[in-house]
Amino acid sequence: MNVCGGMDSKIDEVCEMMSERRIDVLGVSETKKKGCSITTYDRYTGYWSGVNDSERSSQGVGVILSERMNASVKEFEFVSPRLLWIRLKVGLTRIFLLCAYAPDMSKPPKVREDFWDSVREIMTKCKENERIILIGDFNGWVGIRRDGYERNLGMFGDKRVNENGESLLEVCLERNLVVTNTLFSHKLIHMYTWQRQTERSMIDFVIVDERLRAKVKDTRVYRVRTARGKKRDPKMGVIRDMDGITPALVGKEEGRNWARPSFCV
Repeated sequence: MNVCGGMDSKIDEVCEMMSERRIDVLGVSETKKKGCSITTYDRYTGYWSGVNDSERSSQGVGVILSERMNASVKEFEFVSPRLLWIRLKVGLTRIFLLCAYAPDMSKPPKVREDFWDSVREIMTKCKENERIILIGDFNGWVGIRRDGYERNLGMFGDKRVNENGESLLEVCLERNLVVTNTLFSHKLIHMYTWQRQTERSMIDFVIVDERLRAKVKDTRVYRVRTARGKKRDPKMGVIRDMDGITPALVGKEEGRNWARPSFCV
């Protein structure tokens, strides 16, 4: 969920939405929250990684967990304002969850390269018996299945590719990860995760360990109501029915009083 700042004023509505949709894990990007903290909101707990208090508000990632998921947390690290990982044990399944907010294509190549280097470094912390779930706003186009990516991409989605998308796919190849957004056929309004007037993109993804692929029943975008109760084009993608492992939501909220179309998990 890209909230475009003002997370503190939106948290009650976000938690209400999580309760209504029975979401256990919600990834949040562009929170613009400063510092690193853990906060509790009734039955939900938020993990926030932001810029230093002395810096201008920007970037920021977070993960909000339901009560039962928070009880499964074994370890976590606030890596940077763009990266946060959490290690969980859900039943017998060990999960390594990484929430990311990639620099967009307007940023200098060095900034983007450093980000992807950090993602790779984090992945080295993942243990052999852990299943990776990678969620967030990657500001990248990955395209659809083609030579070399048969095990990482499905047949559905936006055919465009950019440098961020290529960098993300390199990580997927290295770690045997699957971009689940591309596995399911949906209407365009349920496929694109970002929209502004006539522009639209598929840049937010739920990516899972290949060993979890068979457990993912669906990944798609949903419309939700804004803070004023009007139905806009906020987008939400959700992994449904992962056999009790962890339902995960990916979404973007739109509307001037809520957020531009964006993403979550």
